Amino acid sequence: MSVKDMQLNRSLAYWLSQFVGWIGWGLLVLGSSVLANIPLLESLPFTLTTVFTGFALSHLFRQLFRPWRWTKYAGIRLVWLAFTGLWVLVGLMYLLVYLLFPLIPISAFGLTPYWVSFQGKTVFVIATIIAFGLWLFIYWAVHFVFGYSESRVAQFQLEAGLKSAKLQALESQLNPHFLFNSLNSIGELIGENPTQARYMVLRLSSLLRTTLQTGQTETHPLEKEINLAKTYLELESMRFEERLRYGFDVDMRYQNVAVPVMLIMTLVENSIKHGINRHVQGGEVQVQVSGDENGLQITVTNTGNLENTERPGGVGLANIRERLRLIYGDQAWLSIQDIKPRRVQAMVFLPLKK
Repeated sequence: MSVKDMQLNRSLAYWLSQFVGWIGWGLLVLGSSVLANIPLLESLPFTLTTVFTGFALSHLFRQLFRPWRWTKYAGIRLVWLAFTGLWVLVGLMYLLVYLLFPLIPISAFGLTPYWVSFQGKTVFVIATIIAFGLWLFIYWAVHFVFGYSESRVAQFQLEAGLKSAKLQALESQLNPHFLFNSLNSIGELIGENPTQARYMVLRLSSLLRTTLQTGQTETHPLEKEINLAKTYLELESMRFEERLRYGFDVDMRYQNVAVPVMLIMTLVENSIKHGINRHVQGGEVQVQVSGDENGLQITVTNTGNLENTERPGGVGLANIRERLRLIYGDQAWLSIQDIKPRRVQAMVFLPLKK
């Protein structure tokens, strides 16, 4: 079951609880009326008034406090909020039933002598406290259970996404063509420059080793991700030679900030595959990383046109967006656009805290 399906089930559970709970409240009020020897037809208007009022107040409370995400609270903060909310709801219920509704001529007959007596008001207030207290407890408990289940589902999705990212990295970022091209370039260097060839073999080995380890963690330090992208571009420059020009402008104050594994490398690989590779004259790739108190901004700019950036169904940008959603929710984003003739810019924003 997906998180979306669980959210639909939670909404269904809420409305079902609302109807069942307040119908049960109505039966409780009718039962109290019967015990007080009040005729059923005489107590019915008062009962319906309290049922609709309680239903409306509880739903209004839910709508007003949902943006606060109060169901995520715990400890003293949760107790204080629940206690305050309980007395606000009870006070509004009493105010509406005993002070405002009697002013409406059509509802005046709903207040029977019993319910305006001290005993009736006492019973009503106690029953209201119990009703709204149970409502708050059940509402919080349901959200706690569903929230825990959703977090587990999201965790499983993240783990599956990381495994998929590892396979996609081997299939896309380090596809056979890249390996063959790198090995061929290294083979040509062996005769011309053995020292350089040995160095490039070590760089390729390091890149492969890092890629094979990507499934073990969802993030790693920015510095490590930058080094990974530099190694990739260094290897690709053997194939493209002067056709590939690249540069990095990284604010190293953020070198220890955690970023998704293979994020920048995927953007760089996308730039090579759908930008530089499609132009006879080649082009350039520029990586820039900056940040502020709000978050980290990663920009990869390459020669090319947006329409050639990625083929439908290709691995790359869609994979990045999904991984950002799984790790950061809606706090991170990816955009891509043409910024000038023959220039494409991909930009990622990451919050400093998840």
